[in-house]
Parts: sequence; structure tokens; C-alpha cells
Amino acid sequence: MSNEHQGHRSADEASVQSSGNSTETSLVTTEQSPENMLVAQLISQPNLYRQSQVQLDISQRNIMLKALRAYKDGDVKGGMHLIQEAEQAGQLNSAAYVLKSDLAMAAQDEKEALAHLQKALRINPYNYIACNRLAHLMRKQGNFAQALSLYNRAIAAVPSDAGSYRNRGILYDLYIQDKAEALEDYKRYHALLEHQRQERVSEKPLLKAIDKDIKQVKGWLLDLSRQLQAIENTREIKGEAE
Repeated sequence: MSNEHQGHRSADEASVQSSGNSTETSLVTTEQSPENMLVAQLISQPNLYRQSQVQLDISQRNIMLKALRAYKDGDVKGGMHLIQEAEQAGQLNSAAYVLKSDLAMAAQDEKEALAHLQKALRINPYNYIACNRLAHLMRKQGNFAQALSLYNRAIAAVPSDAGSYRNRGILYDLYIQDKAEALEDYKRYHALLEHQRQERVSEKPLLKAIDKDIKQVKGWLLDLSRQLQAIENTREIKGEAE
């Protein structure tokens, strides 16, 4: 599976607005499949990030929205200038420092990006987006234990966020080589994606992206199941030989 996950590794670097991707609606279904029960359990848990996030005042919020648009348009200098303008109006919240980190990464300043993420987590320890971004940087540096700790922290903060399970699953699968744990995370990711699909059935552009992710994770699940079965078969053969 060395190349299959490349398309999703960038997901730890999604927009600062990616908190909207977490599944928080109630599960309405008459079927009590294991997948539905799993989703119901995950979405019933509190979103600690949302509960603890400090909102900016209206003027700062408008400036930050302009900064976000500048970032999406590739205007790194313009985005940083706008954030500096917002800072002059008062203390920024943790989401603003995640955006500062994104701009620093766009400018290829990884050290500055890391500092902004650390600041974001000092302001709000439950910022799961910052946890995912920082975990990605730790993974790039080969610090897999720290990356795992940060992914665990992200999931504890927002248990309903599908992307955190995907990212942790990739870490388990390709870096830590714990295939069993990776399989469980991909199952959680898949279940939450299926639930998102049900909730967003009328939103065709988003539905197309979700369907693409579902197709990909199904391939991961099949591949990992085969790998684990092969490992089990090898163990049985070795046991018989002994």
C-alpha cells in the first residue's frame, strides 16, 4: 500500500475551515449494523474543540475571512499582511494561528509553520486541526511517536472527525507498520464517510468528493485485510512446522 495513500496524506493540511467536515449530526436509521453503531457512538461524543474555541470579534473575523481567501488564491504575502492587521485589533484565536501556519507552509517556511501550530495548541489544546497539521510535520521528521500522540489528541478532541482516523491509519499502516490498528482506523474513517454521504446526499459537488474517498478507502480495507490474512496464514504454517 506504499503508493495508495498518497492522495490522502495531504488531508492533514486541509483548510483552516475543515472543522466543518467533522460529523456531528444525529444518526437516524432503523438499521443497527456494526458500522451504524460505531458511527452513533462516535458522533454522540462532545466536540471539545467547538466548545472551547474563542470567537473573534466581527472586524477580526472579516479580516480573517479575507486572509483565508488570499491563502486559497495563493497570495501568501497578502494573507500574512491581513493577519497582522487582525492581530493589531486584538488577540487571535487558535484557528487564526492554524491559518498562519498554512501561509508559512505555502511560503516553504516549515519552522515558522511549526511555531504557529504550537501557538495554536497553547491557545486551545483541543484544536484538532492544529493537532493533525503538527502530527504531519512530526511524521515528516520521522518522529512517529509524537505524531501518534498528536493524532490521538485530535481524536480525543473531536471523535467524529473522519480525517483524523484516516491520518492516524496511514501512520499505523505505512510508518509504524501496525496493520491491525490501521485496519480499525480505516473502518472508522469509512463508516464516518458513509454517514457523511447520507447527510450530504443533496450536495452534489461534495457528494462526488465523498464518493471518491469512499472508493479509495474500500481499496485500502481490502488490501489490508488480505495482508493480515497472509500474515496469519504464515504464522499458522510456521506453527505447524514447529
